[in-house]
Amino acid sequence: MARLESEGRLFGAGLLKNDKENETISDLGYGMFILRAETRAEAESIAFEEPNTKAGLRTMRVVPWLRGERDMNISISLTNGTVKIDRRSDLLDNG
Repeated sequence: MARLESEGRLFGAGLLKNDKENETISDLGYGMFILRAETRAEAESIAFEEPNTKAGLRTMRVVPWLRGERDMNISISLTNGTVKIDRRSDLLDNG
């Protein structure tokens, strides 16, 4: 998960829980993580390579999600002259 986060592929992850309505993780399906992927095949490849899933310790199901709103991660590195927006990276013009 840390690697996926550092690559900008992980939108969010966590247990499913609703204390207000007394729903537990077993009622809701345990947990989920939301990936940034171009295709379902890419998302499946990432999900099924997750170490706990690969070891048979958890079951993974990939469900497409079309988000109606968006966040954006922006990183500017003056050291190497790059601008990174989500997973896209561009060189800054030094002129």
